[in-house]
Amino acid sequence: IGVTGVQTCALPIWSVAVDRAFASVGTEIRLHPDVTGSVGLAWGGDWYRFKGDSDLALAPGAQPWTNAQAITALGFANWQLDRQWSLNLGLRLGFAGEPQANLGDSFTVGGNAAVSYAFSEKLSLGGGVLLSSQIEDSILAIPIVIVYWQVTDSVVVSNVLGPEAYPTGAGLEIAWRPDRVSEISIGSRYEVRRFRLDDTGPEIRRNGVGEDSGLPLWLRATWRFPNGIRMDLVGGVSLFNQYRLDDSNGGRIATADLDPAPFIAGFLSWRF
Repeated sequence: IGVTGVQTCALPIWSVAVDRAFASVGTEIRLHPDVTGSVGLAWGGDWYRFKGDSDLALAPGAQPWTNAQAITALGFANWQLDRQWSLNLGLRLGFAGEPQANLGDSFTVGGNAAVSYAFSEKLSLGGGVLLSSQIEDSILAIPIVIVYWQVTDSVVVSNVLGPEAYPTGAGLEIAWRPDRVSEISIGSRYEVRRFRLDDTGPEIRRNGVGEDSGLPLWLRATWRFPNGIRMDLVGGVSLFNQYRLDDSNGGRIATADLDPAPFIAGFLSWRF
């Protein structure tokens, strides 16, 4: 499971390659005839390889950061209020930082609430909000748009189709399903990763915060097999990429805008 890509910045000349890996495990729970829930644990790892110097480096040859690890405990509940209306609630507790970062300073908590209305078996629409604390930053508020529209027997528009191991976020996909096994889709969403740094390197960045944001646009090919195994291949380009380096109190030290970056990924899951 992983994502690789290369991002470059025009001035000064420098580049960075990123390897990403994701894993998750979870189970569904029947809380009530009208209420279903799930709990899970997700991990994400990002390994950065910087080449050249930039404002983020702070010193010749210094690295803004090396790798970040994130672990998140997840809980969700879906309440079917009646035949049309449903309510979705979620809770997230997580840690994100470099391996030697202070664990207590790397903690975030968030939750989401959304309602949706089923106009028919082929069309459901809804909305809500996701709120989350951020490491040394203000509360993050992201609108949630819920879409499931079966346009034809083989074309679906939705934001809940992607790989289960990939951390989900606000986004949208258009998928073509030529048969019961395969699926091809195009989609996009905004992503932001914020993580605590360790106490190495130049003094101003010690115990600081790194941030990696962008807007990936992808093409996905998926195969779902009768034994519960699912395979996904994803490739695309990440747009509007930006890296940000903050001090230990959240004060901005430096930012860098990066060129569009190609990426490729593979995912494997098993539902039983």
